[in-house]
Amino acid sequence: MLRDIPVHARLEWSGDLASVDLGELGAYRITPSAIEIARRCADNDRWREVLLGPAALMWLAEHSVFALHASAFAIEQAACALLGVSGAGKSTLARHAASQGTRVADDVLPIAVRDDRIVVRTPFPQLKLADSEQYHGRSLPLARIVLLRRGASLQVESAASGDVGRWILRHTPGSRLYSPGAMVAHLQMASQLAAAVERGELRAQVLTVPHCPEDPAAAAKAAYAALAAS
Repeated sequence: MLRDIPVHARLEWSGDLASVDLGELGAYRITPSAIEIARRCADNDRWREVLLGPAALMWLAEHSVFALHASAFAIEQAACALLGVSGAGKSTLARHAASQGTRVADDVLPIAVRDDRIVVRTPFPQLKLADSEQYHGRSLPLARIVLLRRGASLQVESAASGDVGRWILRHTPGSRLYSPGAMVAHLQMASQLAAAVERGELRAQVLTVPHCPEDPAAAAKAAYAALAAS
């Protein structure tokens, strides 16, 4: 969903009003208080996807809430965010986490800094999950951020604070649609997360999972156990 924001989007900013034309996906006016529909999406099957995709991401950004392309689960009443390229195993690991406790997000993870605390702003509708799988709990503090990657064997390593800032910028879809003010706030948030890692308030790790495991469910179980033990 988040990777389908069209390259040919036309965007105009006038004060606090953004006019964005996504072609066949519709046209929208986005203000600090509302998302207005100027032209409905031509594809009814993608209607909800568009509203919860580029339109919602822009609206959230105007309120200094930035949606990562990430999955997340809760450990001891705090969130662990899973970043990575498509196919890295974010959804598989989050699905296993759901069997152990609470899956918070799968694909879209809104985060913000409030009163010097990094929080996961939930609940937010997850298009990849059925209604019964949606998280309806309160917002959670973000305690750990993990980059998933494929490799020869299972391994958990600590990451540097500078890496985290780059991860945030790389895994925030739709940022090219942000207003100048939202872009500045986005860069500031990336810097704040890096600083939180430096202070020891946020754990940053790289989780390497094996290429093409014979049993994905067993591999996800092992990866979850490795994170929980680290």
